[in-house]
Amino acid sequence: MSGIKSAHGAHGAHGAHGAHGAHGAHGAHGAHGAHGAGGQNAMGPNTGGRVTGFSADVAAGNPDADSVDELWWPSNNWPQVTPIGYFHSSGAGVYAPVPLSEIYGQRPDAPAFTEKYFAPQFWATALTTDFVQLFDWDAHLLDDCIAGVNVDDEIKELVGLIEYRAGVIDEAVFQMANIEDPFRGILTYGSSTHPKTTRLVGVALQMAIIAEFHYKRLYARPRPSQISPALMPPLDPPAHAAFPSGHATESMIVALTLKAVMPDLVRAHEPKGGVGPDIVRDPLIEMAHRIARNREILGLHYPSDSKAGQKLAYSVFANLLEMEAISHLWGEARDEWIAPAWQQPSDA
Repeated sequence: MSGIKSAHGAHGAHGAHGAHGAHGAHGAHGAHGAHGAGGQNAMGPNTGGRVTGFSADVAAGNPDADSVDELWWPSNNWPQVTPIGYFHSSGAGVYAPVPLSEIYGQRPDAPAFTEKYFAPQFWATALTTDFVQLFDWDAHLLDDCIAGVNVDDEIKELVGLIEYRAGVIDEAVFQMANIEDPFRGILTYGSSTHPKTTRLVGVALQMAIIAEFHYKRLYARPRPSQISPALMPPLDPPAHAAFPSGHATESMIVALTLKAVMPDLVRAHEPKGGVGPDIVRDPLIEMAHRIARNREILGLHYPSDSKAGQKLAYSVFANLLEMEAISHLWGEARDEWIAPAWQQPSDA
């Protein structure tokens, strides 16, 4: 690897890519390397690593001043605390140095990074302490969902659901990636069309996750397959407790949040044959129940896990309505669902 003309020699004197090649085109320390990080080229010493497209040496704005070495941009000279630029201040040939932050109109003391600049997930994380202080954290909140439950009966029910796995596995895997996506599929909304709704749902999900894991730790319920290995879930059970179901909690909080800001989707339908009471359908709530039930079919949750998760979601939602930091989002999100005039139904 020390050949004089080795194309890739680590130390080749003329190596095209030699790490220390004296003339290596890309040599990290090549004395004449065109891109050598510490090389010397026609632009002067220590300029071999400059970013293509930027001058390594420029003349100062004041012709009488020394050349200004603007090497604060390349990474090998980073950082400079206050990089300076030059601007014509008086029109009389006098140039004064100013921080680039002033040239670009940025003030270090300006509150520029407000809510709208936060990605929804990071904004939700920033509000965690608000929710934690507001929520009751009743240690017995979900006791009624598990009291008197016969585990053997629940296991038998789950075994009876095994035959349905082939029909739900693809859907269930899809619902694992992002709990909100199934709702987007039926409503066709997203951050570009409904940014306030997206932000609000993000906050709701973050708080639901915090609450669910608190109670998972508290109840410490094993997964069904730990009790009955015969269930053999087709997916690895998550490495946290079963009760309450996270999917049940999160899907229900999404449904409740969307129901609060968008037009009412609940519809009553006359039963087949016209006999009996109308059938009331709520697509958002039904989607939440479907997601939770899929987890039961896979053998990952007991039915009582789902019941507890859905109850917890209602408690979380009640507290979301009391959070001052997001109070403005409810109205702003509702406005996003108001149809324009040309889409409004005609009275004629």
